Amino acid sequence: MRRVYLNAVAIRPQIKLSAALIAFGGGPTTEASWSSAEAYWRVYQDWRAWTEEGILDVAAPMIYKAEHSSTIRPQWDQWSEWTKNHAYNRSTMMGQGAFVNAIEGTLRQVRRAFTPSSAGHFTSGVIFFSMATPDVAVTANPFSIPPNQSTPARGFFELASGLTTGRSRDGTRLYEDPSANPVPVFADEAFVPDMPWKSIPAAGHLMGFVRDEAGRVVDAGSVSIARVEEDEAPETTRTNIAGVTDGGGFYGGVDLASGHYQVTVTPVGQPAYTTACTTAVTAGRVTSFDVTIDRDAPTVTLSASPRELWPPDHQVVDVVVSGAAVDGGTGIDTVSFRVLDEYSRVQPEVGSVAGGGLGRVDFAEAIPLEAARDGSDRDGRTYVIEVTATDRACNARTASISVLVPHDQRR
Repeated sequence: MRRVYLNAVAIRPQIKLSAALIAFGGGPTTEASWSSAEAYWRVYQDWRAWTEEGILDVAAPMIYKAEHSSTIRPQWDQWSEWTKNHAYNRSTMMGQGAFVNAIEGTLRQVRRAFTPSSAGHFTSGVIFFSMATPDVAVTANPFSIPPNQSTPARGFFELASGLTTGRSRDGTRLYEDPSANPVPVFADEAFVPDMPWKSIPAAGHLMGFVRDEAGRVVDAGSVSIARVEEDEAPETTRTNIAGVTDGGGFYGGVDLASGHYQVTVTPVGQPAYTTACTTAVTAGRVTSFDVTIDRDAPTVTLSASPRELWPPDHQVVDVVVSGAAVDGGTGIDTVSFRVLDEYSRVQPEVGSVAGGGLGRVDFAEAIPLEAARDGSDRDGRTYVIEVTATDRACNARTASISVLVPHDQRR
């Protein structure tokens, strides 16, 4: 579900994903009793975890319960209460079983759908199932007017009339008591509720695949996503998420505060690995960040010619710095150069070399240095040339070599 949600939102950020969810039998009445619900233990659909994580925009449990049955009716109320109280930061809609109810029963359930839970939470709407079977005949319908009349199946247009007027299409039959419900369920047009995490998103999302040093996907590896900025995050967002990779090595996190993140992966039976690279998460978008476990920095071999600049005649001399950067993991990303001048006067900028992910990158760069030193400098002027090789996992290793402008030359 996480993989479907994040990949869909990556393609179309404004898309709203819903799921028709299992609501067999009675609903859970405590947090602990969720594991006893058939949705969890028999169908393996842990949709309470989906809503808590936020990998559904609309949770729509199929609460298909016959209102006219005194033994089944409480099940509808249990699921309604549970659903409203477990929306977290997403929406819920009650899946209404019109096909197992008379119109009178459907109207009663819809009324209760739009009343708050005991904790004061609401649902965003209802969904009627189905257009093909919008109601059924009920013998001795306890909610007919007058009560206990056998009511036939009346069809879709009668259900629509009951929802919008509380009466039959011809106005001669009451489906609700007007003294108790003077305003029909849908007396006015019903508008699509706003989903602020879509219309004005404050959070972004992160996803990717994890592979080990041999390039194999990491299955069931523990994953921690952590924000590295210290500034305060919006209240409705997250800065840390813990999870596991799926069988394809996929991981992901939703509703993350904007900022930069590192990912820590712990494959089964192996030590933890934290990415040296960070990745940026932006509100309203999905960032892709694949992880290849690479625990070793590249190696760098280095030489320079000439190593000594003589005579100190203030001429600029090209010093050729050559060598190789080698990485057996993710490959070389860049080779960069920096010149440190003892006098802090001449520090030429040298462009980096793109590695392209190759396992070995050979380089030779001509760096212009001034052949000059202060006369009072008894040990001469020293330049230090640093070469840093960075692999595609952001592991880096720096090697350095010195070039001297001596005070004098003795043969």
